[in-house]
Parts: sequence; C-alpha cells; structure tokens
Amino acid sequence: MEKYELYNKLVDDVRHCVLCDRYTAKGKNDNELVSLEHDTNRRQINLWTEWQGSLDADILLIGQDYGRLDYKGFMGEEYARHIEKRIDQNEFYCDDDNATDQTLIKHFRQSLGMDINTSNKKLFFTNSVLCYKTGSLSNETNPNWFKECNRNFISSLIKIIRPKVIITLGIKALAGLLHCGGLFSNMQNEPLEKSYFSKPINEIVDNGAVLLNINDFSITVCPVIHTCSREKYNRKGNDPSDDWNKIKKYI
Repeated sequence: MEKYELYNKLVDDVRHCVLCDRYTAKGKNDNELVSLEHDTNRRQINLWTEWQGSLDADILLIGQDYGRLDYKGFMGEEYARHIEKRIDQNEFYCDDDNATDQTLIKHFRQSLGMDINTSNKKLFFTNSVLCYKTGSLSNETNPNWFKECNRNFISSLIKIIRPKVIITLGIKALAGLLHCGGLFSNMQNEPLEKSYFSKPINEIVDNGAVLLNINDFSITVCPVIHTCSREKYNRKGNDPSDDWNKIKKYI
C-alpha cells in the first residue's frame, strides 16, 4: 500500500478513535474538567496539517495540542471547516495574530530559509494530541492523551513520512515520542529515561538533538521551546533563534 493510501487510512482511524474519551484533565476552575473534542469530519490527521501537510516532508513539526475549536466567532467543528475553506481558496492558514504561528513563521524564514506562508513540500505540521482540547487554550492536558495518540497514530505517521528531522515544541511533545520508539542521547547513544523530561526546558534544549529509533530507522529530533508569546522569558536571556539555527545542519 503506498503512502497516500496509508495516510488516508490513518486519518480515518483518527476520525473514529475514542481511546481518550475516558481521560480528562483539570481545568482552570476547581469544578472544570477538560476533555477532548472529536472532529469526525476531519480531512487531515490534525487541523494544523492544513497548514503544512506534505507526505514527502524532510521536517515533521510536532506541537502539543491544538486547543479548542470554538474560536473567532465559530463554534466547534465549524471552525475547522472555516480553516479548510480558507486553504481551498488559496488563502493563508493563519488568519490572525496567533503568537505560536507568527513566531514559527519567523523562525522558519530566518533560521531555515523557508517561507511557510504557503504550502511547502518539505514540511508536515501536526500536534502530539490530535483531537481538540475543550475550554481555555491554556487548560492542562492529560498524559494519557499523549500516550494514546503517539502510540497509535504519531508513530504510524512517522513511518509513513520518514522525515529527516522532527522538531518538537516543548517538553510534552518531545516526551510523547517515548510512546513511538526509543529516544536516545545523540552524543552518548544512551536511552533517555522518563526522568529526563522532568528537567527544565532550558536544559533539555541546551542538551541538543536526540535520536528516535523506530523500527528499522533513526530520526534526529530537535527539541525547541514552545513558540508562544512567553518564549523570550523561557530561554532566560538566550535567543531562541540560536536553537533554530542549529537545526539546519540536520536537514
């Protein structure tokens, strides 16, 4: 079966997945529980994939979670259909001042020499959690969401694309790859234990790239801090662009 057929089957599997329905996370308010909202009409593995979704990608970018679908006056799945319509009309995916997206545009342009305003054949974007978190965008996540999505779907996606590099935004997206295969230190080739991911994000990023061994191949994984509006504080005086500049040698 060729990669496009495999990918379409994978998307269909995600559409019908209910594995995370039993898991919730704590919301900002004491009585609030956060769950995942399904998109049974999705046409890609994740809504972010509408931005960049080449199955021949050299770079697979994995974020944490997409957050709620009710946004900019649209409710639920209506927002996903709004994004798809914009893409079909050759309009830019990012139609607002979203800090994460705008910072990604800057890093890809300045550090990797890539314009991501339009579709790029070398890129595939997804989040580690494939369904959509309810409530506030800053609500907590449940570790089991990462476990189920990575073990059942992200691992299959990696096998289909076989990228040269995986870029992970934040610790949770990086740790999620533990459920896809073995993660190893790029220098000492030592397995990374779960305790590794309790380190501060600055230390993890400073340690540099790691290796993901999955089936019969290895992929370089470059962890970076999440590209939110707080990123300049997260690096404690270091320029996050320096982290992105280091990625280029692996492409």
